[in-house]
Amino acid sequence: MTSRELLEILRGLASCNLVSADVVEVAPAYDHAEITSVAASHTAYELTTIMSRQIAEARAK
Repeated sequence: MTSRELLEILRGLASCNLVSADVVEVAPAYDHAEITSVAASHTAYELTTIMSRQIAEARAK
């Protein structure tokens, strides 16, 4: 799975009720090109954004 495909799947989860998330197996010391670190940060951002929107929508009701 590519990073683009992963982000597409995560964005598709926006309608699901997410209660927690975890990004694992990122070892920057072994990632000299920093590709894994960048993908992990984008993944964490997408998950945080989805959950933040869900909290905001729940409070607006």
